[in-house]
Amino acid sequence: MNRSYVSPRLRARLTKALLIVGVIVTTVSMVMGALELVFPAFSDEGEIEDIGGFVVALAQLGVGSLQILIYIATVILFLMWLYRSYENLPSFGTPSRNITYSSGWALGSFFIPFVNLVVPYRAIKELWRNSAPTDAFLRDDSAPAWFPFGGRFGSYRISLQTSISEWSFEKAYQEKPWLLGE
Repeated sequence: MNRSYVSPRLRARLTKALLIVGVIVTTVSMVMGALELVFPAFSDEGEIEDIGGFVVALAQLGVGSLQILIYIATVILFLMWLYRSYENLPSFGTPSRNITYSSGWALGSFFIPFVNLVVPYRAIKELWRNSAPTDAFLRDDSAPAWFPFGGRFGSYRISLQTSISEWSFEKAYQEKPWLLGE
């Protein structure tokens, strides 16, 4: 049963655009986090110490909210692209016996703990392998080079933000030990 091809191009382009916007907003968020350390918003008594610091804190709140919205939209569009791309495999002439994962399983595997460490990679690898023409250089067994980057960028971002948080915690402890009940 050959299904007709429906282009996932728009979903792919929107996903790429949101990924780029997400990187930019995350970078802005990290700069805003550093600015919060330089311009504290509140004094020891809990009153607004500096209007500049308060503005930075409010801006950080807005940027954080924007990050959440961009993340949710990116996940939804990526999963829509993945589903559509898997649905297109039969139109490329890929026999169903060569397709290990269904469209729903490729999509749902992202949400199952421990399964999400293996199956999404294998599903993307299968999609990559079965989407390329038989004589194409893309038809090797490796997955696309960009696939692991998404997780690594997230890890680097979390690591950097954790380092900034630890530094600010130490600074706060030195300047205001009463924060920790001492």
